[in-house]
Amino acid sequence: MSRKYEICSLDFAMIEVANTLAKHCRVGNIAPEQALRGHEQLVEMCDWRPAGEWISAALPMAVEYQHSVYDCLYVALARSLDLPLITGDKRLSQKFSAIVPAGIINLYDGVRAP
Repeated sequence: MSRKYEICSLDFAMIEVANTLAKHCRVGNIAPEQALRGHEQLVEMCDWRPAGEWISAALPMAVEYQHSVYDCLYVALARSLDLPLITGDKRLSQKFSAIVPAGIINLYDGVRAP
């Protein structure tokens, strides 16, 4: 699969996606085969980075900005790779926009909860 854009994420996001897909299977939104296929495609299209590599940057950031280490891991990843951070979290976007050099792409304006 050729990529037009570089897409990076932290490795534990694969688990989060798998959990969300399983929930959709349980309520009948998708078939298990669709969930597995979707997860496999996501694994192929993304450059997965070990979350542990960014803890030393994320922990002090979390303390300074009074924000979760979990979210700060994503900020640290975007900063270190000089890539934009894509988020649906308005609070995170507002709080960290000044320290992510490549910028933050805000999804929350166009995304509506079901």
